[in-house]
Amino acid sequence: MKKAIFCILSMFFVLVSGAFGPAAHAASERVVLQRETGEFFPPERGVAELSAVRNGEIYFQDIRIRVAGAGEKTEIRPAEDGGYDPFLQIVSFNGESDQIFYGADSGGSGGFGFYFAYDAQGKELFSSQKFAVPYTAAYADGFRVRVENTETGDTVYLDLSGRDESYLSQIYNADGTLIKPLSCDVSGANAVSPFYLSEGRYGLEIYARVTGLYNADVVGWIIMRTSLEGGAFEPFFSVVGAYGG
Repeated sequence: MKKAIFCILSMFFVLVSGAFGPAAHAASERVVLQRETGEFFPPERGVAELSAVRNGEIYFQDIRIRVAGAGEKTEIRPAEDGGYDPFLQIVSFNGESDQIFYGADSGGSGGFGFYFAYDAQGKELFSSQKFAVPYTAAYADGFRVRVENTETGDTVYLDLSGRDESYLSQIYNADGTLIKPLSCDVSGANAVSPFYLSEGRYGLEIYARVTGLYNADVVGWIIMRTSLEGGAFEPFFSVVGAYGG
């Protein structure tokens, strides 16, 4: 009887180690997620390889981007070294050679992601964490939110009159005047994506949220189109608006 129990326990531990041992090992291994070619060293082409250590089904850590070509090798480690579904996109921001756009979802509330742009030598051209969104916002009389560009002074008003009474009564008197001054929050770069400019050149389209009483209370969006000028991405076109209902 004791021998039978021992055999059953032995089989149990073998099954457990087989189920969890290799999976745990596989989760800690570095995997190649993407390889892309690009004209990083004109006129020669090179390869950009994205690799990371898996920590769950779609979450990865220790992100590395290796660029090789024309006798050169570079390893890039984004400042934010973890994220969901990381990816690369190879585009030309300067119209002369290809650069690397890297992105990953944060997994947090608000749909934020981590976004970076690099040249083939590893120089950081853009970071969503460092990009300063040049806007402020505050509730205004008349059931509106006032959004101002701090660089140009341009102002846009977002209409809140369609919100329900329980929301508006927290902010306004019955005649539409403010109960008290109340600011809104303008996020940093919430989402970023390359877009085509012209003549083989790309820019970055950057989204920022305007939120009101709480983080999920999105009253509007700021959309900025930027181009690489003098080593930095500068806005040349902006729109402030809200989703139509």
